[in-house]
Amino acid sequence: MLNRIKNKLLRQLRISEVSINIDKSNKIGHPVFVDVEPRSYSIDIEKIENAINEKTKAIMPVHIYGQCTDMDSILAIARKYNLKVIEDSAQALGSFYPDNRHMGTVGKVGSFSFSSPKVISTGQGGALVTNDDKFAYKLRRLKDFGRSGGGNDIHDSVGYNFKFTDIQAVIGIEQMKKLKWRIARKKEILAKYINNLKDVHQVKFFNQDLKHTTPWFIDVFAENRDRLSS
Repeated sequence: MLNRIKNKLLRQLRISEVSINIDKSNKIGHPVFVDVEPRSYSIDIEKIENAINEKTKAIMPVHIYGQCTDMDSILAIARKYNLKVIEDSAQALGSFYPDNRHMGTVGKVGSFSFSSPKVISTGQGGALVTNDDKFAYKLRRLKDFGRSGGGNDIHDSVGYNFKFTDIQAVIGIEQMKKLKWRIARKKEILAKYINNLKDVHQVKFFNQDLKHTTPWFIDVFAENRDRLSS
């Protein structure tokens, strides 16, 4: 079953990344992929340590479709090997861990996407969140041409033009006002699919904790997908 889930995720181009390895010659990170587990189709905790080597700098769990793996175990492994945890929470806005912490807020940094099909959208773009003020300052400089501060032209570090536009920000603010309704609506849609397809035995829904998590897409498992679609 694990391999079938893995192949399904590969087709959707979503893979849990355990580590970012740094090539000292060019400072470019290289991902090392780890298989997923069948409960949350997120990174398999039992396989993380086998993928860590002397170049590993971070563990990057992917909270696919608003589901999560055991983050406490990931944090423990990160502490053991002195690694950072980068949470890919692109699909997890409105989803919480069982202890009510929002996904994307327990690692060094969490990323959220606001592209057009997400829970809320600004057309494109996203946001990074962190509790580390020094790291946040570095991120702000990186996305603003390396500028040392707003309103000046001192560019004393490497940077890029990743700035959010004012128009996108206005759209995002208005979308956030509707987040509670959107979360409820996502859960209603999933409940309808489960109810209406309950007699279609060729389709199996993954268990999702709707008390804490928000389904982004509606995901099912089919033993024989091609036959079902014919």
